[in-house]
Amino acid sequence: RVFTLIVRDITSRKAAEHTLKESEARYRQLFEGSEDAILSKDPEGTIKSWNASAERMYGYTSEEAIGQNVSMLAPPDKSDELKGILDGLRRGEKVEHFETERIRKDGRRIVVSLSISPIRDDSGTFVGASTIARDITEQRRAEEVLQAREAQFRSMIEGAPNGLVAVDEQGRIKTINSQVEQLFGYRRDDLIGQPVEILLPERDRTEDPDLWNAFWESPEARPMSNGRDLFARRKDGSEFPVEIGLNPIETPEGRLVLASIADITDRKKAEVESSRIAQELTNLIDTANAPIFGIDRDGRVTEWNRTAAAITGYENKETLGHRLVEEFITREYQTQVKEVLDKALKGNETANYEFPLYTKNGDRRDVLLNATTRRDVQGNIIGVIGVGQDITDRKKAEVESSRIAQELTNLIDTANAPIFGIDRDGRVTEWNRTAVAITGYEKRETLGRNLVEDFITKEYKIPVKEVLDKALMGNETANFEFPLYTKKRDRRDVLLNATTRRDVQGNIIGVIGVGQDITESKRAEQALVASEAKFRGLIESAPDGVFVVDMEGMILETNPAGERMVGRSRADLVGRPLTDLASPERVPILSTYISDRIEGRPRPELHEGLWTGAANEPIHIQITSQVVRTANAPPHLLMVVRDVSEQQDMQRKLVESERWASMGKLASFVAHEINTPLTNISLLTASIARRVSDPEAQERLKKISAQGKIAATITQELLRFARPGVINPVETDLKELVQEAVEQTEAFRKRTVEIRTELGPKAVVCAVDPLRIHEVLVNLLKNAYEATPKGQVQVRIEDRGPIVAVSVADTGSGMTPEVRSRVFEPFYTTKKKGEGTGLGLAIARSFVVNHGGDLTVTSEVGKGSTFTLVLPRRQPGPRPEPQPRGRP
Repeated sequence: RVFTLIVRDITSRKAAEHTLKESEARYRQLFEGSEDAILSKDPEGTIKSWNASAERMYGYTSEEAIGQNVSMLAPPDKSDELKGILDGLRRGEKVEHFETERIRKDGRRIVVSLSISPIRDDSGTFVGASTIARDITEQRRAEEVLQAREAQFRSMIEGAPNGLVAVDEQGRIKTINSQVEQLFGYRRDDLIGQPVEILLPERDRTEDPDLWNAFWESPEARPMSNGRDLFARRKDGSEFPVEIGLNPIETPEGRLVLASIADITDRKKAEVESSRIAQELTNLIDTANAPIFGIDRDGRVTEWNRTAAAITGYENKETLGHRLVEEFITREYQTQVKEVLDKALKGNETANYEFPLYTKNGDRRDVLLNATTRRDVQGNIIGVIGVGQDITDRKKAEVESSRIAQELTNLIDTANAPIFGIDRDGRVTEWNRTAVAITGYEKRETLGRNLVEDFITKEYKIPVKEVLDKALMGNETANFEFPLYTKKRDRRDVLLNATTRRDVQGNIIGVIGVGQDITESKRAEQALVASEAKFRGLIESAPDGVFVVDMEGMILETNPAGERMVGRSRADLVGRPLTDLASPERVPILSTYISDRIEGRPRPELHEGLWTGAANEPIHIQITSQVVRTANAPPHLLMVVRDVSEQQDMQRKLVESERWASMGKLASFVAHEINTPLTNISLLTASIARRVSDPEAQERLKKISAQGKIAATITQELLRFARPGVINPVETDLKELVQEAVEQTEAFRKRTVEIRTELGPKAVVCAVDPLRIHEVLVNLLKNAYEATPKGQVQVRIEDRGPIVAVSVADTGSGMTPEVRSRVFEPFYTTKKKGEGTGLGLAIARSFVVNHGGDLTVTSEVGKGSTFTLVLPRRQPGPRPEPQPRGRP
């Protein structure tokens, strides 16, 4: 038997199989150990392999995934995407780093980056595809957050009021905002990439890199300063002072410094001007003729001018930093002076406080002190300024004056003119010899008796009493002529000057009457000279302003109180028209008053007006006057001017408050009391209407119901007036409110009436209650349309800085002064009965007043009316957060 043995060398094949097994092992190790999901699929998309990372990424185990179509991983909106990918793979295309979305087993969408390669057999036939997938969901979110932050950062830069420049660590400009373009005159592209020194003057370019290097050594937010003023340089080469703040920031591009650049040109000018004014004030205080001192809140001396040093003997260096009261005021007056200064430190100023001051040499000086509160630019009280007046000589003069007064009493008694005096009750206190000689009544017969009742004829009792009563109120009368019948019934014509009599404190204690027998003018002139001499001192020390004017209204003289009242010196006032002190609209009235009084035309002696006061603010004044006539000189007018602003304001507020409170209580009571009967009437009417079929009765029941509804509306208005409620202010554009009110009231506008608005190009934002102010505007527009049968209604917004004014003007019939004065009174209406409650404008004004504003009206018959709504931009208290506002 023969065997044929065929031997084949398979060494190379065995080596290839071994190599293949090792390759497969390495692949399997890479396949299972990869951090990325790796899967394979056949040409139809059926999953053939699925590694552990795929299980973690998609949530499916390999048993759940293998054999399933890969489309289970695609969201519905991505189903066509898989087909397109497979078609491309068949054509030999590869997919690298393709970002898309897939769905996990739990339904959550994830963002993935896919790299897909085709799988081919030895013949090159497409048999499947291999996919490597990486979950980049968190990366994508981080990128979105980064993009959002970058957009927010750029928005903040562009919206900043100052110029902002971002600079890298090499000192090169990375970005700027539009404010930098405006400040420096460069375009953005001109600066990006340039060294930041391009924005600095050449003299600073060698020094400022050191500042940048120092900043990066310790990067923290701080102002940029090298111990001197900073300047920047514009494109045109001009320089301007700046204030620069540095702030390190981290960006995707690396670490940057954000420089905030503010142009402080205007502030520098203001500082220079403020310094100049402060120096001028210091010089003025130091060189003033009056002694002036200043103390801080602890009572220590901060100011001590030359006049204070001259009077007291203490030099400036001996007083500064020392306690004023404890070291320079005598013990018995320390408590009182400290009280005056402490009041001023609380804002309660004191004028004309008199006390004795002992000098360094022990001499006594009598001082009159005005203690004025001193405040800083924020209005905080920081001390007191004391302006003194050395009245030592005046006190001596008062003693001398007392002696002279006695002599004057003797002179009065022996004067050739008839002179009498009365007290505040009208009883005779003086009756000189000439009065005895003229009247026939002895002094003992008159003292203590009522002058008017006992010695004036019946037909002249009233006018003489009026003259004396005016004098008792400080309103003196000159040249009042009346007949006087003597004890023997003889008639004597007398010209009377009734002069207010005051004590040394200025209190009115009676009247001095100086008569003049018209037939004996020389003796009357002597009496007038004596009277003038006696009371000249009283005028100078009078607390009210005293002005003497000539026939042309020019100021001849004034007193210290007059100077203080209008804030001008005597030298500035003398020779000027008195009408310069009055508000423009009151000038004709004051001019007429002066001419009528001097020329003797009938005119009430009390004149009220509006002047410009010391603080350049309007003050309300009352004037009483007396014509002074002297021999060989034209007559002039002696005017006593009193500032009654505070009294008028207090009285007005008190009356207004009481009136509104009373009417509010009444309105609330009436509304509550009427509501219940109205409800019963409505229910009973409805009940009867359901049971009655008679048409006439049904018609009458309808009228009863309609009238009940009208009454219910009135009671609701009463309740709104009685309880206007609190306001809820939010940041609101008044332009929107006006436009909405105009639209809402369009149905009330007649075709013959044109509506015009002047609202300006910009939003006008105020902190108001939009519902309340919208209601006010609607009310005003309705009234304007109703008052204007033909013509125009105009709404205008005026921005006045801290306040905003909205005016509604019509060209209707206008209002008489009487109607205008009562237009805001509750229940006052000019409409026909049943057409209005008279509460609309009262409620509107209460809404505005609750906002801290005011509602006023101007009107002229035949020309129309204008209602002006004035509102503060901010309400008291915390600033309201801006809120979206819906349509009222």
